[in-house]
Amino acid sequence: MLPPAGVIAQGEEVSERDSALLKRFWVAFFGSETNGGPPFVMRGEGWKKAGFQRDDPISDLRACGRLALQQLVRGSSRVNAPEASLQFDDQG
Repeated sequence: MLPPAGVIAQGEEVSERDSALLKRFWVAFFGSETNGGPPFVMRGEGWKKAGFQRDDPISDLRACGRLALQQLVRGSSRVNAPEASLQFDDQG
């Protein structure tokens, strides 16, 4: 069964739409693979580096749904240079 609209489910139920949004955030945060960023993964340690509590971003987003994910993507798309990333340095 599919989750209701606006809800992000865990595991195999992540929609293509939500997966695409997660990938857009990933690329904004880490940079694209063509610019030296790591390849996009649905689960992995990179999500913790991006500020999520676990290696699965859906676990953080399930309570607030797609709106929160859309806002993350919108905010991350405000970076001026396409090759720029949102990674934090050790000082920040």
